[in-house]
Amino acid sequence: MKFSYNWLQSYFDKKIGSPEEVAEILTAHAYEVESIEEVKLPSGQHDHCLTIDILPNRSHDSSGHLGVVRELAVQLNFPIKDPTKISNFGYLDKVVTSYDKILLDVVNTKLCRRAMKRLAKDVVIKESPEWLKYRLMAIGQRPINNIVDATNYVMYEIGQPVHAFDFDKLAGKSTKNITIRLAREGEVLSTLDGKDYKLTSSMQVISDSEKALDIAGIKGGLNSQIDGTTKNVVLSVCNFDPVSIRKTSKLLGLRTDASSRFEHELTPDLTEVAMERLSQLVFELADGKVARDVVDVYPRRPRKYRIGVVTKDVNRHLGAGLRENEVIDILDRFTVAGFGWERINPAKNIKEVAMVHLGVPYQYGVSLTYDAPRYFDCSSFTAFVFAELGYAIPRISIDQFFFGRPVLETGLVVGDLIFSKNGSENVHFDSQQYLPGKKLEEGVNHVGIYVGDGKVIHASGGKKQVVVEEYKTSDAFKHVRGFGRIIEDEDDRFVVTVPNERLDLRNQRGFYTGGNMEDMIEEIGRVYGYSNIIPKLPELISGLPKVSKRYYYSEFVRSALSEVGFSELYNYTFVAKGDDKTHMKVMNPIADGRAYLRYNLSQGLVDKKNWNAKNKDLLDSTDVRVFEIGNIMNKTGEELHLALAVEKSKELQKIIERFWEKVGIEKPVPALEGPDFVEYEFGKIIIQLSDKRTYGDLPKTKYAKVLYKKFSLYPHVVRDIAVFAPADNTAEQALSIIKENGTKLLYKTKLFDQFTKNFEDGSTKTSYAFRLVFLSEDRTLTGNEVAQIMDNITNVLNSKNGWEVR
Repeated sequence: MKFSYNWLQSYFDKKIGSPEEVAEILTAHAYEVESIEEVKLPSGQHDHCLTIDILPNRSHDSSGHLGVVRELAVQLNFPIKDPTKISNFGYLDKVVTSYDKILLDVVNTKLCRRAMKRLAKDVVIKESPEWLKYRLMAIGQRPINNIVDATNYVMYEIGQPVHAFDFDKLAGKSTKNITIRLAREGEVLSTLDGKDYKLTSSMQVISDSEKALDIAGIKGGLNSQIDGTTKNVVLSVCNFDPVSIRKTSKLLGLRTDASSRFEHELTPDLTEVAMERLSQLVFELADGKVARDVVDVYPRRPRKYRIGVVTKDVNRHLGAGLRENEVIDILDRFTVAGFGWERINPAKNIKEVAMVHLGVPYQYGVSLTYDAPRYFDCSSFTAFVFAELGYAIPRISIDQFFFGRPVLETGLVVGDLIFSKNGSENVHFDSQQYLPGKKLEEGVNHVGIYVGDGKVIHASGGKKQVVVEEYKTSDAFKHVRGFGRIIEDEDDRFVVTVPNERLDLRNQRGFYTGGNMEDMIEEIGRVYGYSNIIPKLPELISGLPKVSKRYYYSEFVRSALSEVGFSELYNYTFVAKGDDKTHMKVMNPIADGRAYLRYNLSQGLVDKKNWNAKNKDLLDSTDVRVFEIGNIMNKTGEELHLALAVEKSKELQKIIERFWEKVGIEKPVPALEGPDFVEYEFGKIIIQLSDKRTYGDLPKTKYAKVLYKKFSLYPHVVRDIAVFAPADNTAEQALSIIKENGTKLLYKTKLFDQFTKNFEDGSTKTSYAFRLVFLSEDRTLTGNEVAQIMDNITNVLNSKNGWEVR
């Protein structure tokens, strides 16, 4: 993304440094500045355009200049002039209203999470002032007119795409019906650049009562564009589902600055910020009468997220030695970016925090993000209370049971959780998200917080609200299943309230109720500076680690088999075929023909042995011997196996006997065997072998110098040639002639036979037989092509005095 240096500087009274210094700060602490380019503006002024790689985790808050400004402000510890912090709403007209001129309907609030529309009357379309044009030009944007430029300016300032429709071009007389809906299959829209797009029923549009006005979140339509005749405009700001925008953009082949921002997800809260900033600019730049009200559809408003950190956790994760006052200083610096924080003692405050919610209505299955604290069920109440204190715990009661440290009833303290099985509805016996596979035989379906004196506070389904009761006499806790502790000490915590635009700090794992502590610690580390953290080696572990029998004997076997000419192979863990009753089938195979986890090693090993045997001339090998050590899987579990395969099957039994003799045990019974392979349950064999106290007696590995060479993807051709040469000629002389005439296609040669013969004329000659391998790097060789080369080699050999090709 492109950012104007002058634009960034305009938010600060203090000098932020040169463009190069700004780039260095941002690259060291937040983003990666890819380039700095000087920009010459028409007035003779100069600016610099910084191209910054904003990674997806920061695209939520840093897609506009203000996001980068807030990051700079935190790093530099500078105050900023934030134009979105509006205290004087003098730009709003006291007479003009939106509600009676615009009727707004959002058909699917999951695809459009928030929509805002506002009327601005009597605007004057004209050229934008120089300051606005120059800021847009510095980042490569073309100024158009004051209204269009204002919409672009807001997007590049805040990161929230906005749009403006010509009110009078919309269908309807005095009142306009605007609907955000899915397009009709085959519906066609002409966009602002004059191109026609045929839409599908999966794509969202903003429409009036007759026609689509724009491709929602991607590009505006030509039929409602702002031009020189425009007098009244509809200011439009929405928040769209990122997946829907991404799919539409890909299907249409239409990627815009707006779609790229929505694809990475923005908080719906930004729509209000952007609407007020756009309204302010329309008033200032176009003399518009901006309606005092906004038509706003926002059915699900998220609550603020809170993250708890303590200094010792900060140092433990960062490997640093920050003092508490240093952590406080960094948290204070974050307030300029919309963060808040407070110091809380959870052990002392949990009762007070919980009791505030007495009487809150009960509603099963509420969302912590959107419904709390207006409604609670039992586990959302406990999760919410702990989140307020800076603890992120699982959302569901059974997961909270496994998450907390078990305690005895006699040791209960204020803040401990009490779990029960209340009736037969919604009982969980298995961990739902926290520890899949973990089971509780008795089951859990209710939880509350112990507040002392034998009392528990909980969201009661029976009483339909949050109540305090004696837990031993409460109907909800007749069948207590256990007690768990979350708060393990009486230390203070720094509880940080995260601004909604920082979606990267919200817990994305789904089963926790707050933000990620580790991510907030990373934020502290970024500001502190990773370069300030002194590297420290881990403390030495006293004593020697226990020798792993699996590793020891696997290495021993590798060495022993390598000595007798075996090569180790690593085959695929996934195979094509299997038995659903006994073998493990993959739910989502990584590729066709990879639907099962392998249940033996032999199948893949023999296939590779055969393949290598076909290519042994190319590999310069006389006998292919391969082995593999690896795990196989079936429904009874996972086992370590060893498999061997050889080309010359007659030698297999001799090799096996000598091998096990070297291992030091009697030859075990194979799990599988065939004429050219054998497979053993190596894990079970290792159990029978003696323990080892050191790796020192393992055979020393002899490392060969191996260089990688690119191999051809095309098949090779093998030809043999034998020649009689006078006895005083050597094999090297014959080979030299062959190589000289074999062209660049002669890949490999090998002398495989040699003998001397006395002829009747009294001469003595030696026969040399060579195997020639031909191979091309870029094509498949033909038989005629190789035959011509062989004929040429034959003719040259025969032309030498006393030489004869047999």
